[in-house]
Formats: sequence, C-alpha cells, structure tokens
Amino acid sequence: MTTNISLTSGMKLAMMETDTLFEHHTVKEIQDIEKKIRNDIERKKEDLRQMVGERYRDLMEAADKITEMKVNSEKVNKHILAMETICKRLEHWNIQPKLHTSESPRKLETEILYGLVAQVNLLVQAPIKMWEMLENNEYLNAVLVFLLARHTHTSLVLMPSNKVSAATVVKLFPVISRQWAVIKPFQTSILQVCQKALISQDISEEDVSKALACIVLLSDSTPEAVFREYMEARKVAVQQMFKPERQGTTTKVLVCELVLLVVKTLHAVHRVCYASEETTKTFEGGTGSTVNDLLIKTLIEVTKRIVLVLFHY
Repeated sequence: MTTNISLTSGMKLAMMETDTLFEHHTVKEIQDIEKKIRNDIERKKEDLRQMVGERYRDLMEAADKITEMKVNSEKVNKHILAMETICKRLEHWNIQPKLHTSESPRKLETEILYGLVAQVNLLVQAPIKMWEMLENNEYLNAVLVFLLARHTHTSLVLMPSNKVSAATVVKLFPVISRQWAVIKPFQTSILQVCQKALISQDISEEDVSKALACIVLLSDSTPEAVFREYMEARKVAVQQMFKPERQGTTTKVLVCELVLLVVKTLHAVHRVCYASEETTKTFEGGTGSTVNDLLIKTLIEVTKRIVLVLFHY
C-alpha cells in the first residue's frame, strides 16, 4: 500500500474501527493518518479562532457606530430645537412692515399695501441685479439676491400678512408668479457660472471659495460632494490643456502649465477645504475664534449677511 494518503481518504479511514484500521494498514500508514488528522484539527481550530476574532471585531465596530449614531442624533435634535426657536422668532420678524394697533385702519391698510408693493418691486428688480452681478463675476452677491427673492416670493405666496390672504395678494399682483418664473432659472445659471469659474486655470483661492459657497447654498451639497465637484472641474481644466488646437505648444510648456495647475489646485484645496483644529473647535462649541477653512469662513459670512437682510428688510 502506498504511504502517500490524501486527507479525504485519511478522514474516511479515521472513521473505521480501530481493529479494522490496523488490519488493513501498516503502522507507518496509520501514523500518517494520525498526523493528517491532527493537522486538520489544528487548522480547524485556527479557522475557528479567526472567525470568532472577526465576529468580535465586527461587533465592536457596530457598537462604535451605534454610539456615534447616538451622539449625532442628539446633535440633530439639538439643532432642530434651535431651528424651531429661530422659526418662532422669524414669525415675529416677518418681512412685512411692523404694524401698530393704535393706528387707524386706513393707515394700517396703506402700510400693508406699501409693504407688498415694496416686495413685488424687489422681485421685479432682482433679475436685473443678478444679471449685472453675473457679468461682473459677483456670483456670491447674485446668490444673496436670489435667496432674498426666493424668500420674498415664498412670503408673498404663503404668508403675506395677518390682514391679507395669500390668494388676495396673488390676485392683486399677478406679476408675482411671472417674476418668479423669470427668477427661478437663475439658480441654474449661477451654478453654471460657478462651475465654469472652477475650470479656469487662473482662478484665485478666494474665488474658489466663493464659487463653492454658491454651490453649497444653491444645491444643498455636502462638503464631500462639493470637493468632488471641484476635483472634476480641475480635471476638465487639465483636459483643456491638451485640446487639439494646442498641438503647436511644446511639451515643455505643457508640462510647466500642468505642474503649475496642480500646484495651484493643491494650495486651493488646502486653504479652502482643509478643516483646521481651530475650525473644529469653533463648530463644536469650543473657544476657537479663528476659522482657517476659507470655505467655512465664507459660508459663515454669507449666512450672517442673509440673516441680517431677512431680519431688517
């Protein structure tokens, strides 16, 4: 009989009775069978240890995720409560003019009418202002005007005044719906201008920050999505360097331009998108007062301007 016995045959032999095993095999073969069975047992033990270790690691990761979800849920609840408080304040600071009950009904009606006319005039003037701003590459200011116009339109359509119903306002000023139809496409136009600006090879870090801030405000994008969009824009910028019409450009010039573009992009990413330790402290309620992340700094400034406009308009 051959001494080279496979593991499968060894397992079958191991299931035989001891007497039968010794009757059909030599001592050497029996020793080989025992060795293979012991090796298989050790291998099964090791597989079991690895399986238990992996399951334990997965369990610990799941526990960490659950803890993180709990913390995030508490933060979300806290922010929702803060938003509810702000919304209640906004109800008292509506963009309508403040009315005094001691005044005559005639004067109150006049003030309400003037307030509505002023808001309708804002909707009429908004497209002109936004076109001028886009022509001057002031897309961040164009976003502010668009947001103000959208807020004004929402206010006129949903809650124009305690004394006048929304249906009455729409009937008195049919221009509201027409003007909003003109204003609404500006959201897409501003986004296109910002995306085109991000492709430019000579765009500054401040302009990158403004363009990304506009995208965040208009499309409700996450920081990760905005970063990916910026990277896609820079990829397009690289592709434009090798367009067919630039075939006459020497390789040396192209390589230098490419290196310069990559360096500028990396500098912009670090300054615009890098969240420093002080930034983290600021948003976690710490004592940090300086924000080095240019995108976050721009968004904070824009948000403050929006709130001031909405509260004092």
